This record gives sequence, C-alpha cells and structure tokens, in this order.
Amino acid sequence: MQNDFILPGGPLCVRGGEAIVPSVIKVVEVARSRGMPIIWVVREYDPSGRDVELFRRYLYSPGKPKPTTKGSVGAELVEGLVVKEGDYKLNQIFHDSLTACHKAL
Repeated sequence: MQNDFILPGGPLCVRGGEAIVPSVIKVVEVARSRGMPIIWVVREYDPSGRDVELFRRYLYSPGKPKPTTKGSVGAELVEGLVVKEGDYKLNQIFHDSLTACHKAL
C-alpha cells in the first residue's frame, strides 16, 4: 500500500485502493495486538529502472514518472501504515511477491 499505487494521481494508482486503507490499518492493528508477524511487501526500484521488470521499464525512461523509486514519497507506505520494530519488510523484485521470496529472508 505505497503512495504511488494508492493516492489519486499516483502513476500506478489502483482505482478503489484508497477506500480500503482504513480497513488495512485495522487489520494490521488487530494482528499486532495478537502478536502476529507483520510482513510488508513493497516495491522500491533504482531510479535508473535497471531493476524493474521489463514490462514496466518504459515508466523509467526520460520524462516518465519513475514510480516507487527508492527513497521517494511514492515508495512510502500510505499515511497510517507504519513499519514498526519487529515487522518484516521485503522488497518485491518479481511481479509475484512469492517468487524467490526465500532469498529476501
């Protein structure tokens, strides 16, 4: 739930995504209160686009938005979602977040 995917005007905005943010916040709060592990799967790319999937690489050409670039506001989690101590944060490097996920752990 990164800004570039959720906020209106974001280069990869998913329609309706913003509407579910409050529910996601509640689910995370309940999971934390029950001692469940929180695993954040995010996309953070090099500004050059060298580590982006081929089908998204056009978004990193000159004049394009370069979504979820490492360190950018667009790569941050939306307001209300916070990575806390003890949480896991995995950078999704494939289209499917479970492909080769053991390498991220």
